[in-house]
Amino acid sequence: MRFARRGAPGSERPIVEIDGHPYLVPAEFGDLDGRFFAEGGLERLAGIDPSSLAAFDPESTERWAAPVSQPGKVVCIGLNYRDHAAETGAALPAEPVIFMKD
Repeated sequence: MRFARRGAPGSERPIVEIDGHPYLVPAEFGDLDGRFFAEGGLERLAGIDPSSLAAFDPESTERWAAPVSQPGKVVCIGLNYRDHAAETGAALPAEPVIFMKD
């Protein structure tokens, strides 16, 4: 199961891909946000028969949005590519640089 959100800013719709086919997440699930994940949204959605979901056109030109709405924190990994380290003038680290953004 993979997730995405598509649509104009402020009007994004959550999409779930099941067995390679994209579907609209039913409105009663709300958005793909902290509440969705904290309240068992994944488990409830996994129990739904895909044939009961509205298909989403995979050829849609709607804008791609962040997959999770209003994340609390984002974990980042920096200097994880040799070229990235080189372009910043930094030495290649022995371990990836991990940092968070709120």
